[in-house]
Amino acid sequence: MPLKLSLHRVSQRFLDEGKELFQPYTASIREGSRIACTGASGQGKSSLLKILARLHLPASGTLSWNDQEATEIPVTNWRRYIHYVAQHATMLSGSIEDNLKLPSQLHQLPFNKDTAEHLLEKVGLSALDWKSEALQLSGGEQQRLALVRSLLLEPQVLLLDEVTASLDEAHTHHVEELLKGWAEERDRAYVWITHQPDQIARIANEQWSFDNHVITSNRVEVTA
Repeated sequence: MPLKLSLHRVSQRFLDEGKELFQPYTASIREGSRIACTGASGQGKSSLLKILARLHLPASGTLSWNDQEATEIPVTNWRRYIHYVAQHATMLSGSIEDNLKLPSQLHQLPFNKDTAEHLLEKVGLSALDWKSEALQLSGGEQQRLALVRSLLLEPQVLLLDEVTASLDEAHTHHVEELLKGWAEERDRAYVWITHQPDQIARIANEQWSFDNHVITSNRVEVTA
């Protein structure tokens, strides 16, 4: 399936004040796009990701997927292929295995155990007992498990809301390498909110900067 997620003059407002959170913004996300969203808190980075995931409605503007308007595409289909990963992972009551299988069950897809095991190894979770309670995991372990769970849906775009904020340096680099490889090798894309300046050059080839309610885009010089 081709990959072209487009925003046309998308804006958002503060719900309680009616003031502009960010001004209309137009951009396209294509195969291999690795976008870092940066800027101070309160500028609308998470709000934009939630608009892209169709979790929130924009104040103005439209979204389209391969030139088809978002309103013409069922939300469940949209959220499978354009998938939001929250900063604070949500684990359901039950085992690690139950949580891993949840996306497959919700979207009526076959569960690939081999792929799950491979991804868990990539993020340093291969030693987990699948029968243990997911809610007993540490915050960092839950975050990595949530990421694996999202990748099992085989999305085309991942919307990553500070997904390494609770990880140590070693696990942060494991996640970065996994996601960069996923985007490059499978012609996928991600939009990744980060507050770590040194992370931008490692993860991104494009940067969306949020400043004074305006979003600007520029290319990033990629480092190894």
